[in-house]
Amino acid sequence: MKNKISFSGFVFVLIICLSMLAGPSSMSQAQLNGEGTIYLPLIIRNFPITPLAPVLNTIDNGDGNGSYTVIWNSSEGANTYTLQEDTSASFLSPTNIYEGSGTSMQISGMEIGTYYYRVKAINSYASSGWSNIVSAVVTEALPNCPQSGIWSGTTSQGKGISYIVNNSPECQIESSSLIVGWSTGWSEGCTGEGWTSVNIPIDIYEDQFNYSDSSTNAKLDEIHGTFTSSDIANGTFQVEYTVYSPYTKICSSGVVGWQAEPFYGLDGSVEAIHIQPDDNKILIGGTFRFVNGVERRYLARLNSDGSLDASFNANVGDDVYSIAQQPDGKILIGGYFEYVNGVAHKSIARLNSDGSLDNSFNANLLFPIVDSLFPINKIIVLPDGDIFVEGLFNRADGEIRNYVARLNADGSLDDSFNANIQWAGGVGAEIALQGDQIYIAGVFDSDGSAHPELVRVNQYGNIDESFSSYTHMGYLPGLIVIQPDGKIINTDGESILRFDDNGLADASFNAPLPDDRPLTMSMYTDGKIIVGGYFVNLDGQSFPYICQLSSNGTLNPTFKPEPNDSVFALAVQPDGKILVGGSFSEIGGLERFNFARLNTDGSVDTTFNPSP
Repeated sequence: MKNKISFSGFVFVLIICLSMLAGPSSMSQAQLNGEGTIYLPLIIRNFPITPLAPVLNTIDNGDGNGSYTVIWNSSEGANTYTLQEDTSASFLSPTNIYEGSGTSMQISGMEIGTYYYRVKAINSYASSGWSNIVSAVVTEALPNCPQSGIWSGTTSQGKGISYIVNNSPECQIESSSLIVGWSTGWSEGCTGEGWTSVNIPIDIYEDQFNYSDSSTNAKLDEIHGTFTSSDIANGTFQVEYTVYSPYTKICSSGVVGWQAEPFYGLDGSVEAIHIQPDDNKILIGGTFRFVNGVERRYLARLNSDGSLDASFNANVGDDVYSIAQQPDGKILIGGYFEYVNGVAHKSIARLNSDGSLDNSFNANLLFPIVDSLFPINKIIVLPDGDIFVEGLFNRADGEIRNYVARLNADGSLDDSFNANIQWAGGVGAEIALQGDQIYIAGVFDSDGSAHPELVRVNQYGNIDESFSSYTHMGYLPGLIVIQPDGKIINTDGESILRFDDNGLADASFNAPLPDDRPLTMSMYTDGKIIVGGYFVNLDGQSFPYICQLSSNGTLNPTFKPEPNDSVFALAVQPDGKILVGGSFSEIGGLERFNFARLNTDGSVDTTFNPSP
């Protein structure tokens, strides 16, 4: 006989001992007079719990402003909750404003009106019905907000002040963005100078903001500001700090005045440049967050005159170091990020032409330390849409690929290519292509010992033995560019060299010796080379951060844009003009924040200006 009760994942055996002293007449005498053990399988299944509908608390919004909190109780068996908002109590066109495991959501920046909310609980098997409906009535208009973006200026002590104004979700000075410089010297024992900031948002109401903090240790004791117009703000601040030697003393900067205005340009460095071939629009990537006061996190597209292309917005999570474009116009970006448009994509992603994320692309690259973030430094797209990537990874789709991998157009690994580069920590590698020729600078083991080499490999990654690999590079692999005649330019961190198509050093190439690392090179159609980087001098002559070489390496003495800081990215336009990205604030004697275009003679192209 069998008794069965369902219970997921568990099987119990029920043992029953029966003393059969009597039984029905149909049973045999042996059955009646004996004792036996009967095993009855009892299978028990655990039916999943359907979570109960949560209960929403009444919203406390007595002041009628557009900031309040929606709170609900937890529901047994729930993993996540979905919170909806609508302007109709019937929820005719609801919006999901929260999906997660929490039980509250902070709402802010709401216009005048009535807003309705409901929530449901969800687990892997089922979801509850909708909760009760609660509402919030907003009667207070949002304050007028000054121009958003970065503001910067000076204090009455000649120090700097800067902050970021955000108008969404509400008008605030962004947390940790307000930074002021200060100095003291008016009292013995209190001489000092430094920078300090506020690590929380500061609300802006009626064109003013105020903040005070009674703590010391070089914190802002108070700061006040007034936006007297859309592009001027001024005010005062005071810093208090503690000096412990020779005795403990509370010091103050005194009342310091300041004035600031919106900052136009890019607020961070430009590390990558790509010119779109179909319309000559310019994609730039780097460490910036704002372009002319408009938020464009780490990636932006400019029109050919340098103005911002407002139709493109990718919202990348962090730095972008490389940009490339596939034949269908889709855009590949590499860098040091974890998210694009709020979706997890580690270090590499593909975008549609408007900057939206293309979810069909997924490259599974891994760094040796599990879950660590790593940079993708270079992306090269082949005519068929396949991709070479270079960065600090050592796995692709689970296969060993140190620094360099070839991917299919959808991001999956092309396992037919393996260059067998040796892992050497943060050294990395460099790759360049000309036609079907593939050149790689990296650490190889071609003679029983690992050392840096410049090699040529075939379509499978095997070293081409007919190319005399260069093994005297410095520790870093350097840069590679290919001249139109097929000759190879390579920097090894100490010099700029040229090799013929057999890999032999070209003694006719006579490039000057830089005093620091070149970081970027770009090639003209006639074989001339433009070089940028950390260097300040070439062969002892002052050529800060950028220079132009003839096709045989001779330095052009008249090409001297002289930016005031490093150059990280270069691109030569079809008309011979040069796009320059870096961390400078001045080039050619003109103010240009981190990005500029040069004429063919090295002068600044004043018709092109990312800053209005």
